[in-house]
Amino acid sequence: MAGSVNFSNQQWLVQSLDQNKNGMMDELKFAPGVKQEIDQNQDNQISKAELTQALQSDRVEIQQGQVSKSRGFNVFVNGLETLKSVRATANSGVSNTHHWTPNFYSDDTSRDRYHKLVDTNTKYDGAIDKMESSLRSIRDMTEGKTDSTSRSLNIQAKTTLQSTQWKTWTARFQQNTSQTRIWFDDYKPGVKPPTPSSPSNGSHTNDPFAGGNNSIGSDPHGKDPFAGGGKSTDPHGKDPFAGGGGSNSNDPYGKDPFDGGGNNQPVIPNDPYLDRLTPHIREQEQILTNLQSSYDTMNNTLKAIKEQTNDLPDLQQSASATDAKISQAFANLTGIENSGKTPQQVASNIRSEADQTDSKATGRTGPFAGIGAGVGLVAGAAIGYFAGGQSIKNAAIGAGIGAAASAGVGALIGNGIDSGYKSEATSLRSLAGRVESYSPAADKQTTLQSNQQFYGNLFEARDAHDLDAARVVNNNISSIQNQVSPVVERSAEILNAHRKY
Repeated sequence: MAGSVNFSNQQWLVQSLDQNKNGMMDELKFAPGVKQEIDQNQDNQISKAELTQALQSDRVEIQQGQVSKSRGFNVFVNGLETLKSVRATANSGVSNTHHWTPNFYSDDTSRDRYHKLVDTNTKYDGAIDKMESSLRSIRDMTEGKTDSTSRSLNIQAKTTLQSTQWKTWTARFQQNTSQTRIWFDDYKPGVKPPTPSSPSNGSHTNDPFAGGNNSIGSDPHGKDPFAGGGKSTDPHGKDPFAGGGGSNSNDPYGKDPFDGGGNNQPVIPNDPYLDRLTPHIREQEQILTNLQSSYDTMNNTLKAIKEQTNDLPDLQQSASATDAKISQAFANLTGIENSGKTPQQVASNIRSEADQTDSKATGRTGPFAGIGAGVGLVAGAAIGYFAGGQSIKNAAIGAGIGAAASAGVGALIGNGIDSGYKSEATSLRSLAGRVESYSPAADKQTTLQSNQQFYGNLFEARDAHDLDAARVVNNNISSIQNQVSPVVERSAEILNAHRKY
């Protein structure tokens, strides 16, 4: 990453360096030729204004108490752009692949199961191919890098490719050598093969109402299975559940006329290819096991690499955010100093506002209860009168119930309004106390010190070409931002109070 980092508070830096408060920068040393270059009035002294102007125009820099010609604050971190590419590659490798698991059902034929496995394995193979490509790219991008993060990612990519190589190769070899048979040519997913009991009509069994051997063609209505087999000696016909043409004693449960002419209720369709396909199914299951193992290993590695590259040390962004936070703190503190009102005056105005707010809480519980009772009395009487059959007695009962209920609701409303005013008054008095006790000088000193620390870290950022060193500097700059954030919050609240009251 190459670019310039920000520093906007030169005047405050110079003020913090003027320790004897004489307006001259005699605390600092000057490199040869620098003092003459920035001494505008040629009095052989450098004032705060002269040094501030030189800093703002980026002609000089101050490091370890010496003023020298500026080298700027451009930063370059070796390997950072590479790791950004690694993160994008890892994220692409994870997001562009998905996990497939075949769904098997109890009525799947062997051909259904076989083709589901083949389809799943093909998808796994394609996903693994993409992840292998991502891991090779990450391995090549991080090869020879010196920072610990790049070295770690390089090792992870290499190890994953090596550990999955054998299983992936074995699965692909099996896929390439696996041979299908001619009986798959007519395969259609979900379409069951014909059963031996009815080769002529495919998926249906014989019509039990066709009268045994009689065809429907000879009898347009089919033969009634309850007609007793055509014997007239039995006026009620023969029981079709009596076990075929024999007596009931041959089969205590009788014969099921719906069993298709001798088959035992084919809940699961006949599978003529099961024996021949079983070895091929086992082979595809082994291929799936190897591909799943490689997929999971590669996928987990890419996710880990993505997580490790999420928090990269972006010095430009951190420096810009910290500089803005320090500038906001100085702006708030300056606004408080220039408000023209003392903290005591502001606090007094706030307390007056609190008293006025408190006076609005006038005990509304009783009046609102009375108003509610009156409304409830009228409404309850009307409801009781009409609902009770236009009875005066029921109207009176309804009036009492309505008045009591509405009085309670009214009391709650009145109490809620008063509580709101009282809570607001309490908050205002608390704010008045914070305004009186606030010390802008303490927050200003904290901000001045933070500004100095930030300026010193910019030199470290400029020299932190190694990613590990850049991470340390980035953390230091972020900690300075965290140090100033409470100052910004406190000063903003006090400044708003000075402006409002």
